[in-house]
Amino acid sequence: MDPDALLRPLLEHNPKVAKELIGQTIELQGRLLPVLASLGVLLGQPVVSLFLAFMLWLAGRAAPGPGGNPSYRQALSAAVVPGLVSLPKALLVGWLCLATPVRGLKPDAISPLSLGVLFESGHGKLDALLTGFDLFVVANLALMYLAARHIMGLRPVAALCGWGPGRRCWPGYR
Repeated sequence: MDPDALLRPLLEHNPKVAKELIGQTIELQGRLLPVLASLGVLLGQPVVSLFLAFMLWLAGRAAPGPGGNPSYRQALSAAVVPGLVSLPKALLVGWLCLATPVRGLKPDAISPLSLGVLFESGHGKLDALLTGFDLFVVANLALMYLAARHIMGLRPVAALCGWGPGRRCWPGYR
């Protein structure tokens, strides 16, 4: 990835950044980007997975299912295994980065599977939403829902509402 092609347009359009500091900022970011990206993958993702597992474990303890309270190992597997569905996307984007010049594109914009590649609205926030939304994200969320529902022993509607077995999600539903 070319940090100059990625950062220069962003910094030039930001009125808070002095024009004299753009070159120095890009040089510093170019040196820090590989280090921070590596740390994010090696440390950030495991910490997020452990935290998500902890939250699922707490939710399972607060509303135990018919099988009892889930163990932390069950919660950890429910948090980690659905993320494995995004492995083919990561391999595809990695291959595309090696096969074509990336310049200043972000990995989500490179993926031919995201909606951002198919539809360009011209609005920054909508384009960011579309580039982050693809089949793998939907599959990850669906598997996470099913895994959380399974370890907590909830019915489908109760899992969406966050209530345990035997509790009412809304009046009239049991």
